[in-house]
Amino acid sequence: MQSNDAAIFGALAIALGSTLLAAHGMACTKRLLSSLLGTVLLGSAFFGIPLGLYFLNMNFVEGTLASIWALRVVLYGLIGGALFGLVIWFTVIRARTGN
Repeated sequence: MQSNDAAIFGALAIALGSTLLAAHGMACTKRLLSSLLGTVLLGSAFFGIPLGLYFLNMNFVEGTLASIWALRVVLYGLIGGALFGLVIWFTVIRARTGN
């Protein structure tokens, strides 16, 4: 791990932790977690966006970032976040509620 990689890991950890703490106290979080679409949206917000930012930073540091590749990274991050939300819905939320 290079020193500039450690900085982005720290920044993403702080951003994700702050987002989770803010979302924990919000009333809309329960509503979002009660539906499949809401869980997919939260998965994209909590997993897809940090993943996309991390890979954009990696490509920028390596000097391999192009505009079409940046669009692909964002798309892959959103798809990965949606898949993360689906996994959470079917393994955690539905198991907890018994549906």
